[in-house]
Amino acid sequence: MITDPQNILCNQLQGVGPKTLERLHKINLFRVQDLLFHLPIRYEDRTKISLIRKLKVGEYAAIVGTIIANKVVRYGRSMLYCTLQDISGQLQICFFNFNKQKILGNLFHL
Repeated sequence: MITDPQNILCNQLQGVGPKTLERLHKINLFRVQDLLFHLPIRYEDRTKISLIRKLKVGEYAAIVGTIIANKVVRYGRSMLYCTLQDISGQLQICFFNFNKQKILGNLFHL
C-alpha cells in the first residue's frame, strides 16, 4: 500500500508524541512531505582528511594524527590539553568538558 506523504500528518508517525510534535510545528513541519524536504543548512564531508598545515581559521575540517602530549589543567574546572601531530605539523586541542576516566583511560584508543 503506497500512501502520499502530502496527506500524512506528523502526529500519525509512530514515535512522534506531543513534545516532538510541538517542536516540529515550531519550525513549520506539519506533514511527512515537510519532513522529506527539510534539508540541513550545510553538509560536512568528514571523509576528506586535511593536513594540519592546511587548516584555516573558521573552516570545518577532519584531521587524523597522533596524540604526542596531554595534560589536565584546573582553572576552576578541569580542562584537558592535547597536542596532536600529523606529518605536516602539530595542533593543540583543549577539551573543556570531559570525563577523566573515559578520556584518560582511552587516550591511546582515540
